[in-house]
Amino acid sequence: MVNRKINKIDNKGVSPVVSTVLLIMVVVVLALIILLWMWGFIQEAKTKKIDDIEKSADEFCREVTIEPILNDDGSYGFENKGSVPLFGFKVKTIMEGSSSIDESNKDYHLNPGFATMISDSVTHQEYESIEIIPVLLVINEKTTASEEYPCLDELKKIK
Repeated sequence: MVNRKINKIDNKGVSPVVSTVLLIMVVVVLALIILLWMWGFIQEAKTKKIDDIEKSADEFCREVTIEPILNDDGSYGFENKGSVPLFGFKVKTIMEGSSSIDESNKDYHLNPGFATMISDSVTHQEYESIEIIPVLLVINEKTTASEEYPCLDELKKIK
């Protein structure tokens, strides 16, 4: 028989303290990466303040109330019956299956209790549907700048 010398290699692993610290660092780095990735999906908070009452813009959008004005001559408009002043509004019209949004009224201020007529070359009888998209002036909490906020989820149908 041949004698073979087996070289024993001294197997030493990483100490438990070092491995625990490395594991915690990996978890923290992964959590930071996920947080930064998700940050882009989080919508910036937008608030509005009326008479020392500050709420989110969505809450004020739900409080917008308008009453349609449909005249016999084909002209149309609406009255702001709610307690929220409108910075402007957009008009969405549907005729023969196609819709369009008129944004020419987006800088038209309309306080509660006031009415406006919408100038249009087409009478309200020719449209299948007319909806108002209220636009509020809100403050972006992140930048503290004022900006327009269309209440897209709160379309107000006038016809």
